[in-house]
Amino acid sequence: MNEDAFVGVTADAVVEINKDELKRTGGAGHVLVHADLLDSALKSPHQTLSGQLLVPGTLERICLTYEKLILNHPFYDGNKRTATGVLLGLLAFNGYEFVGDDDDLVQAAVGIANGQWTHREAMKWIRARVISDS
Repeated sequence: MNEDAFVGVTADAVVEINKDELKRTGGAGHVLVHADLLDSALKSPHQTLSGQLLVPGTLERICLTYEKLILNHPFYDGNKRTATGVLLGLLAFNGYEFVGDDDDLVQAAVGIANGQWTHREAMKWIRARVISDS
């Protein structure tokens, strides 16, 4: 896997995922409360210091995006569901297949949202549940 080939996601795509998730599963309705926090979550895997990525590695950058979408809570409702949809999409677009189940996804999202999981724990969880297409 070429680590420089990270495929991210746009804010517009995340908004659409939120709308779709709420339509599919119910909720309070789509409201983007903090566009700045959505933008921050999506920019976090691209941050550099002295020209070097702060978070190198495609899988690490996917995990960071997932975590930030949950923790930044940019939407009124459906943040964990939206972040999970983004996670699965980013994995697929970046050449990974998720091999966990729905219970695994719930466990991860709740663990991150409740502050029970660190970034290291989230990375360990993801690595144990994905396989690379390459």
